[in-house]
Amino acid sequence: MFACENGHKEVVALLVNEYKCDVNHVDKDGKNGFMLACEKGHKELVALLVNEYKCDVNHVGKDGMNGFMRACEYGHKKVVELLVNEYKCDIRFMNNDNRSAFDYAKTREIKSLILQVLLFVTFYNNYLILL
Repeated sequence: MFACENGHKEVVALLVNEYKCDVNHVDKDGKNGFMLACEKGHKELVALLVNEYKCDVNHVGKDGMNGFMRACEYGHKKVVELLVNEYKCDIRFMNNDNRSAFDYAKTREIKSLILQVLLFVTFYNNYLILL
């Protein structure tokens, strides 16, 4: 998890491929490496974890937060775009405090992206179909 938090893509690949580390392992707070990579803005590592190691993009920690919410909270637009456009994460998810990713979004750009997707989804009768 330290390698994920610090964006060490090659170390993560080595640990998973050679030492069979579990990419879905969680810490005491329920966070996994994917969530930490989202929180720190490591876009390439997020892509590796999902594409190669099939991490669940909608994994939720004990606080009810997922990786998408963490990327929004810390203002990582590139990770937010990746999760929305490529991996179709659940952007309507609400955490334990009944707050959404929009509530946590740090920048206007991220709020705008979320609103665009929400409007598109609503327009198509709540089917999550993204362009």
